[in-house]
Amino acid sequence: MQVFSDPGGEGVQYLGETTVLAGGTWSAPVANPVFMMLTATVTDLQGSTSEFGGFLVDTGGLFVARTDGGTGSETAGVETRQGRVVLDLTLTPVNTDVLVTEIEFKAEGTLDDATQILAVRLYADRDDTGTVTELDDLLGGVDGQGFDADDGSLVVRLENGALANGRPERWLLVLDFAGEVRLGASFRVSIPSANAIAAGGTYPFVKATLGG
Repeated sequence: MQVFSDPGGEGVQYLGETTVLAGGTWSAPVANPVFMMLTATVTDLQGSTSEFGGFLVDTGGLFVARTDGGTGSETAGVETRQGRVVLDLTLTPVNTDVLVTEIEFKAEGTLDDATQILAVRLYADRDDTGTVTELDDLLGGVDGQGFDADDGSLVVRLENGALANGRPERWLLVLDFAGEVRLGASFRVSIPSANAIAAGGTYPFVKATLGG
């Protein structure tokens, strides 16, 4: 039996495998699934493998996705030098309340991220407009400092990153650029991996043993 984590029953992330014992019982240790759902396949003695089985368990944690439904990050142009929304994210706690304490962001592009980005701020988009308004809450940020290097990283520490179980929130990452940045210069900001998000609750899902 092979165990996977995935968002939709297609085995995106391989977690491990185990042998089914006489009587059909089995157990399998799993660690650090990226997605909230787990599923499995079974291979018989003749080498035939089953389709993915139904979800075995909902793991508690935090699901982070682009609000527009896209995957990964995209290169964009500098359209304005202040208040440019560069990431529009939806965060959904699953089976637990979550407290996010910091997020690491990675920058790439033609501009010098270390000297030409003057401020980085993260807002909770309370009015769900996709732009920063007076109704939104500032969660954290860094002023007067860009990323640690060109195409480098920066950690934003949050003052109040509390998320309630099952209640999605929309968060906006906003940059201010230096005056000498040419409008149209390209950049891209992303969260490099699940480990770039530090949170309490049951995220990250560290280790469990499944059985059947």
